[in-house]
Order: sequence, then C-alpha cells, then structure tokens
Amino acid sequence: IHSGTRSGVVQLLASVVTPSDTINSEIVRLLIHAGLPDQAHFSIALDPINLPGLVYNGRTSSVTTIVGDQYGNPVPSGTAVYFTTSIGIVTTSTGFTDDNGFATVTLYTGNPRGDSGFGFVSAFTVGEGGATITDSARMLFSGSPILTYTGPDTFSIVRGGSISFNVEVDDVFGNPLTEGTEISLRVDSESDIGISSPFTLGDTQSQGLGRTQFIFTITDIVEDTPVDGAVSARVRIVWEGQTFEVPIASGTITSPGP
Repeated sequence: IHSGTRSGVVQLLASVVTPSDTINSEIVRLLIHAGLPDQAHFSIALDPINLPGLVYNGRTSSVTTIVGDQYGNPVPSGTAVYFTTSIGIVTTSTGFTDDNGFATVTLYTGNPRGDSGFGFVSAFTVGEGGATITDSARMLFSGSPILTYTGPDTFSIVRGGSISFNVEVDDVFGNPLTEGTEISLRVDSESDIGISSPFTLGDTQSQGLGRTQFIFTITDIVEDTPVDGAVSARVRIVWEGQTFEVPIASGTITSPGP
C-alpha cells in the first residue's frame, strides 16, 4: 500500500475464497499522517523574549518551531528546519523536528545587537512543491537600568495624608528591563509610614505602566501620639544580581494646622 495525499485511517482486510468457504484475516488499521510542512501550520516562538544582550554575551533564549502539515498533523520526525537571525547568534544543528513536530535551537546574545535593541529570529523549511515555509519572532536585547525622575526634590505630607512619585526605569533605548527585575521605593522616616508594593517585571518587550513607568505612594500612618518628622525617598532597582539605589526626594510629615 502506498500513501496518497490525504491523512486518515485505512483498514486492510485479506480474504481467501475456497470452494466451501471464505477465510478473512483480522482487520489491520493503518494511520496515514505527517505530510509536508504547511505555511498555515508553521510557527516560531522565543523563551524568553527579552535578554540583557546590550550588556552580556552568551545569555540564551530557546527558539522553538512547531511544524504541521495541511491537515494539522505533525510533520514526519526529522524534518529539517533552518534558523537564522538578525540579532545575536542562533544555532541550527539541532533544527530537526521530533515526533510532535517541534524543533528547538538556541539564540545567544552577542553582535549584532539589533536596531535599538530589537531584531528578528527566522525559521525556514520546505513544503509541497518546494514552497518556502517561514515564520519569524521579534527578540529584544535590553540594557542596564536608567532611572528618570521628574518630580519635585522636596515635599511635605500633612499627617494622615499621602504623596505619589512617578518614575521611569528602562534602558538606553527606553525598553523594559529583563524578567525578574525588582523596582521598589525605599523610605527613611521618623514617623510610621506605609509605602506601595514593589514591582517585579515579567518577560516583556512592551513599554508603559508597570513595565517602564512606575507609581509609588508614601502614606502617613496616623498614630495616637503624632510625631512630625523628616522623610527621604529613594528607588531601589535589583537587576541581574546587581542592586542600584537612587535618591529622588526628601520632605517632612507635619501635623495639620489648628
């Protein structure tokens, strides 16, 4: 039996006809699957999508393609997939699909560093009639932390009140820092105060609130015996095993007037 162009199940039955009887074999079922790669069933993904590639060489991201045929089945194991990149270095020797249609290689940080930290990793294979099947994914090589604070240098909080600070923490191109970076507000105060929770970054390429822009709040906790006092605030950044602290403002907590 030779497979055709459609996936599915084939049942085979062998029969022998004698002058007195017909002898049938047991039914044998064959699964016809795993055609050539199909563009609609070809995709690529990166994990992570943000590496500190503007600073370090040799950091890695897994590049994985999943390859299916036109019927949505995995292509045959061992189907070759070629990888190339405009950012860093990507391996390609392990670019052969497994039984489930996955092929995985490794992207390493290094030159070239991309346009403003961004570049694309691409994968190619061959489909029916020699057609090129391809997909690509965007990669970010981010840099070390840069903090920007444009608020007032001094402030005053009336007892029981609060004040908020807007800060920007990103790299030289304004892109977010790497996953696991922790950004928090640290306060030295002679009074009991509350501060907002720290931010821990996920794996992202997006800018905006909670990614490159952060809002922190200091709130005075009213005591039975209020005490006026000085307050100083600084932002702490823990990034890639390093800790940075940047003073941003200082002020006082004062009792309200009569």
